[in-house]
Amino acid sequence: MILKLNELDHNFNDVLFVIVLYNNSLENSITIESITANYKHPIDLLAFDNSPRRQYQKSRFQYKNLNVFYSNDEANPGLSRAYNYSLLEASKLSKKWILLLDQDTLFTEDYIKELYSINTDNLGPDVVAIIPKVNSIYNPHKIISPAKMYIGGKFKPINLESGVSFKPISAINSGSLINVDFLKSINGFKNSFQLDMLDHWYFREIYKAQKQVYVLNSTIYQSLSVSEKFEDNISIERYRKMLNAEKMFISLNGRMHVFFFKLRLLARLFKQIKYQNKAYFKSTFQYLFQ
Repeated sequence: MILKLNELDHNFNDVLFVIVLYNNSLENSITIESITANYKHPIDLLAFDNSPRRQYQKSRFQYKNLNVFYSNDEANPGLSRAYNYSLLEASKLSKKWILLLDQDTLFTEDYIKELYSINTDNLGPDVVAIIPKVNSIYNPHKIISPAKMYIGGKFKPINLESGVSFKPISAINSGSLINVDFLKSINGFKNSFQLDMLDHWYFREIYKAQKQVYVLNSTIYQSLSVSEKFEDNISIERYRKMLNAEKMFISLNGRMHVFFFKLRLLARLFKQIKYQNKAYFKSTFQYLFQ
């Protein structure tokens, strides 16, 4: 069921934009380029840099219309620690929302205008996340997000009308506006999900707490390495971490989900047997029979 909202007036004073960088700079990020091209007013941006070397010497500086708060962690702790750090900074700055950004998302003028036009105070206390529709940057007609979760942890992208989604959905991190008070109520982002499945985990927590998600009408475009040329973009080390995250997430949902997850792994084996690197097949096989 979708509940429509009237056009409202808002700005980004209550929002902390959060971007996590890895071997990329603000100057070379298509995310930053597309946002600053479509919005000229001041924005508070936390840039959490997971690169092995610090890229900026100052912790506070101005870049275009961005008031940048910069932090670097050479250990590359992933997303959850970066997001939890941003949650602390958002509280210090009295922000009500954090806007999560990947470094390789193409944000559109329609998205910026629609997000700007929404008065979050009028959404009601149960709406704790606002998400765009997300398509592939490589194939603009391919839907990535939002998605519906099926038993066994299968996520199927779906095309939704704009409005409040009362039925459980999930979404990717980039472009998602999340309520700070809600995140505090669930003790922030779960650090055991350092990268993969973190987004699905907190959307699961949203509906577990009987809260709601508002879907924007606008679309942004994401470079998603997981769905494009898997062997070329996902190292075997990364794949093993993905498996760990999947297993951990599925275990939260009960034995029936675990059973169907095993069936999904079995189906995955038949795809991976065609891979040149047999380490993917071997890793899946090991997880299947653990």
